[in-house]
Amino acid sequence: MGNHLLLTILGLPVLGTFILILIKEEKSSVLKTISAVVTGLQLWIVIQLISNFDKSAGYLQFVEHFSWINLLNIDFVIGLNGINLLFLVLSTVIFFATVFISWQLGNRQKSFFVLMMLLNSGITGLFIAFDLFLFLMFYGITLFSMFLLITLFTSKSENINNGYFGIYALISFCLITIGILVINNQSPLSGFNLSTLTRNPEALMNIQTGGFFIFLIGFLLIAPVVPFHTWLVPAAGNSIASVSILLLALFSKISIFGILHIVIPLFPQSSIQFALIFGILGLVSILYFAFCVFSFPQYRKIVIYFTGFLNAFIYLGLSALLSIKHQNLDASLTGLNGAVIQSISAGLLIVIMVILPKIRRTAQDRTPASGSNRWAVMFMMLMVLLAGIGLPGFLNFIGQFLCLSGAFHMLSTRIFSVIALLGLILVGVQFFKIIRSTIQATNEFDFTTDLSEMSNEVIIVAVILIALLLLGIFPETVLQMIDRSVYSLIEYITVI
Repeated sequence: MGNHLLLTILGLPVLGTFILILIKEEKSSVLKTISAVVTGLQLWIVIQLISNFDKSAGYLQFVEHFSWINLLNIDFVIGLNGINLLFLVLSTVIFFATVFISWQLGNRQKSFFVLMMLLNSGITGLFIAFDLFLFLMFYGITLFSMFLLITLFTSKSENINNGYFGIYALISFCLITIGILVINNQSPLSGFNLSTLTRNPEALMNIQTGGFFIFLIGFLLIAPVVPFHTWLVPAAGNSIASVSILLLALFSKISIFGILHIVIPLFPQSSIQFALIFGILGLVSILYFAFCVFSFPQYRKIVIYFTGFLNAFIYLGLSALLSIKHQNLDASLTGLNGAVIQSISAGLLIVIMVILPKIRRTAQDRTPASGSNRWAVMFMMLMVLLAGIGLPGFLNFIGQFLCLSGAFHMLSTRIFSVIALLGLILVGVQFFKIIRSTIQATNEFDFTTDLSEMSNEVIIVAVILIALLLLGIFPETVLQMIDRSVYSLIEYITVI
């Protein structure tokens, strides 16, 4: 196992999916135990990967490379750099937490855990794939399993609206497929290997603009970003909490990963030339989602729009690529580091935001006689809301600050950073209202949701809060993990 950690972490959910299929529906304890064991082993492997990861290296590590379909020049290539590793950590933590949040799930337990494990297989493979065909295969599995989860675990009255997600996902998959075919047609000798393609940038010079927009639109279609966000509320608004977590905290990060993993390395010239598009998307989304957060009293809708708000800062960070035109590599490094950190912090933050109503109910149910226990739960809830605002000391603050700082270096995007602060003010005002409502025990906000489907919420929130706080106080831990990989990416773009 020590020599094949990536194969093992990929194989575990695949094996787990087949095992869960064979187990009878009524054996719910076995279904949950197997899911917990599989995700727990994945978490242990991630810890091994982190401890053995060389932070000073910009090249791929833990590489597994096999010839797969020789006739089509397709290889099985998986590996990790600092960026991929952090996204893999995020997915592993979220899947592990989701198993225990879903421990009291009532109906269709087998369907949920089988599809969750299938989604786990797709996202894990997607985050470590370095062959475009392999990436496409895992991308398809991810879209399919997420669509089934949304369809099966949403009220029947909303299934028609959920068709929006299916349409967007299908178009996204088709565009990514077309983009890969165009690349292969342009450079057939390079095959689908990402490392080989990036070593021969001249092979894709004729399709820089076209390829850039095909892949960019393909990924944006499944992103909670204006104007491609219309699937967001129907898909997440009426799903059970566990599906909302997988959709908002994890699935929403796939588009960001695709841009960092495929779009920027394969189309560096267009990524710099059209970097202003990232800034415009980020700013418009920040203002739109901030206004939505400020306007709605329903907590569930607030969390959904808050997801888009957090993700919008990532695109603002990507706009720092403009600085490469003026040889300001430090600004680009700051913006891209911020984009990666914001992706991770946003994912973890949304997990605890979704289950916050259960924490609120726990605090309300504690009698005054319980004393410190009741106030401990209340304090935990307030810390979650303060972390959401971006209180200094939490990782969310580091991510947002780096994204704003990266964009601020260029005059053309500096105004974006300044205007984006208006969005922070709107969200801050709404969150302070929620805090006031919590302290005064008023009904100003609607926290209505099915609380029976959530469990182990106090432990999960406490652990994630501590992680966000420690990483926010000591961000160098994360920055050292990704800095060399991000710098290598920027250095490669500069040379091209």
